Amino acid sequence: MKNLFKYCIITSMILSATSMSASVVEDAEVSINVARTPEDYQEVLTMLQDELKRKQKPNTAIDLKYWAGVACFYLNKYDEATAYLGAATSRHADAYRYLGKIRFVNYDFEAALEAYDDYQAALKKAKKSVPEDVDIETEVNKTTAAQSMLDRVESIVVIDSINVPYEKFFSHYRLALSAGQLCPLDELPIKTQDGGIEQMFYANEKDDFILWADVDSALNSRLYEASRLNDGTWQEPVLVDFGDDRSNYDAYPFMMSDGSTLYFASRGEGSIGGYDIFCSNRDPETHEYMSPLNVGMPYNSPYNDFM
Repeated sequence: MKNLFKYCIITSMILSATSMSASVVEDAEVSINVARTPEDYQEVLTMLQDELKRKQKPNTAIDLKYWAGVACFYLNKYDEATAYLGAATSRHADAYRYLGKIRFVNYDFEAALEAYDDYQAALKKAKKSVPEDVDIETEVNKTTAAQSMLDRVESIVVIDSINVPYEKFFSHYRLALSAGQLCPLDELPIKTQDGGIEQMFYANEKDDFILWADVDSALNSRLYEASRLNDGTWQEPVLVDFGDDRSNYDAYPFMMSDGSTLYFASRGEGSIGGYDIFCSNRDPETHEYMSPLNVGMPYNSPYNDFM
């Protein structure tokens, strides 16, 4: 009877531990889906790592490692994320997609494409389709474009650099007088739609032409321009029209001193990172802009690039 009682207690403890681990997995999934800050992700990761120290059933351990890998990914802890996710591919096809993203930001574009292939193959094997909220085609196209850009880049040398807080970036950005000015957005002489986008606007050397980013009626960030009239007032804002149906997020405009060559940052279609730098030319007579082109690597990268 004592042995039976002991067996029941041990069984109860095992079931309790199993149930607890399953609950941690469920809590981690919910928490990561609503996480917004590094502190949020770190809290989830700590919870998962604590649970992984306990003895787990194989499948439960894999689930815990998958969500730990996802948390590490959002914390930019890519080496840890790779280890966790690599151990979770047998149960989580999406682990391949995160591995693809990690390889992408590490410039290993060929390996990223292989990971995306593995992701789609794993889904097919499980007789599942790509979730509606996953645009794997865009990820693959972006990676292919990045690989093509990198193939055309020669070795570069960084002569000098300075690291400054994001909010102080423009105060450290130095321009020749002929290049114009980067001005704080609160000095913009025209009322914006929604307080403007980002924190700066561009003014030319004569201070009679300005460019800035603002939201349009569809809440997309677009570029706007205005010229100072002869009476000193400013014309109504004019949308910078590239002749296409842009749903991208455009910002950080800069016009070269020739008054024709426009550089700006955009994230969305044609971008390989967050923001990429694009270039367009304006006809001096009609003021029409040509379709923008991504300036490519080494100026652009898998990260945010602008100015």
